[in-house]
Amino acid sequence: MSWLALAVSIIPGLGLTRVLDGSADKTRKALLAPALGLLLVFGVAGLVALAGLSFLVLDLAILLLNIGGLYILKQSKTEQDKMSPWQRLELAMSGEINITEKLEGEVATQRFFQENRSSMILPAVVTALVIAILPLILFKRPMGVDWIGFSALANSLLRNGSFILPEPSTGWWTYPPSFPMLAAWTSHHTGVSSADAVMGIGQFTFAALLLG
Repeated sequence: MSWLALAVSIIPGLGLTRVLDGSADKTRKALLAPALGLLLVFGVAGLVALAGLSFLVLDLAILLLNIGGLYILKQSKTEQDKMSPWQRLELAMSGEINITEKLEGEVATQRFFQENRSSMILPAVVTALVIAILPLILFKRPMGVDWIGFSALANSLLRNGSFILPEPSTGWWTYPPSFPMLAAWTSHHTGVSSADAVMGIGQFTFAALLLG
């Protein structure tokens, strides 16, 4: 199963979640991180594909994303006048700094949402994950037109290093390059077929969107 794309996106996703949503508690961070992390990884994969660069470049780009994510997550308290807005909000939410008048409304609103979160959130999350992952368990092949197209492009990247396909499939493709690039990269590193990589990443992305 093509778990690699999801694995390398978690730390960047947590880092981006911290910056974009400083008021988030652990539950909200956990739900947002997979989608935001995949957004970053897909973006980098698409840029590498458009530039015609190799898997090695994508390796380095993903490594830098993870280093950047770790750097953000490791950032500790600083002097208040040097804090970024998300750091102030994060520390105000945890009561580690005094709440300024500017932050008071936002902190009160976010605490209200967190304290009154529905008890149905966990069953809803589990149900969403089961729905999203079930095709990986039940079916060997999705056999959809998009699955065939993405698989063909990913396989072309693995064999030829480009999206150029043999006759009669030559021409311009309207598929976004990030998805087949990431699928080919996953297949290259894990040994799964490009078809299985496309199916796995597709379902993982669907699950991440549902969680987000």
